[in-house]
Amino acid sequence: MKDERRFLTLSTECYQNPFIPKGFTYVTGTWNTGFVISDDFGNEFVWIPVGWLESNGTLDGISYNSKFGRRNWYDDDFSLEGWNETVPKKVVNSILEWGGFYFACNTASFENGRVVFKAGKLPIIEKSYDQVLEYEASFKTNCDDIEHCIVFGSAYDSICQWIIQSGTKTKSEIIDDSTYLGNYANNDKFYSEDAIEKLLPSGYEKKWAILNINDLAGNVFEFSQERYKDNCIVLRSGQYRINGRDWPVACRFFKEPLSRKVNIAGFRTMLFHK
Repeated sequence: MKDERRFLTLSTECYQNPFIPKGFTYVTGTWNTGFVISDDFGNEFVWIPVGWLESNGTLDGISYNSKFGRRNWYDDDFSLEGWNETVPKKVVNSILEWGGFYFACNTASFENGRVVFKAGKLPIIEKSYDQVLEYEASFKTNCDDIEHCIVFGSAYDSICQWIIQSGTKTKSEIIDDSTYLGNYANNDKFYSEDAIEKLLPSGYEKKWAILNINDLAGNVFEFSQERYKDNCIVLRSGQYRINGRDWPVACRFFKEPLSRKVNIAGFRTMLFHK
């Protein structure tokens, strides 16, 4: 059995020195400004330094003492209200050992029939969670040292915590009103009064990038592996037809059963070391 205490100590040393998987190259940034790597196909991922975060997250919905975990931004009682998530031990152990994980800089899109995570392309939408799982599983890298999966709620909230804790954006901008951080219908700094809101390619507005993550606010909802009760998917953030006051970055809400299509929801992958 792995000694989790050793990994907790090691993560403190490792989060400032992100591992670069074989076949990936460094692109830009530092561990605390958005350390970005790219694979051979141009898919870009940013390092999330979990080892640096405050221990205010939860993995079991009861105890809030984890660096990697869901955050209770809106005073929900996860354990009683039906919000739940089970993160495999291999994912948790990897993040503890290596100090963090990588997160796709862009929402998934198609390029020549394959799933990619690149700027300049329209997100894949109008899919069910079951379909999204298949698409994400089809994503290929040339590295045998890493695994990938749809982002967990614990990972998403760790990203929100990093953004707030780093001072990149205020807590209010992330949990209360994200209007001017992305593609929302009420972003009057982007849309003129008579403009028609529209879905945009990933990374369309560079100023909306947060720690080198494009379009975390608005444009499309984000699928997560969190669940509400037994069979309802949990989506995060907002999309271009609604407003950023009601649907900020940290927003979580339950939607359809796993097999039902969600019109304006996309997905991202997270990479973790085996």
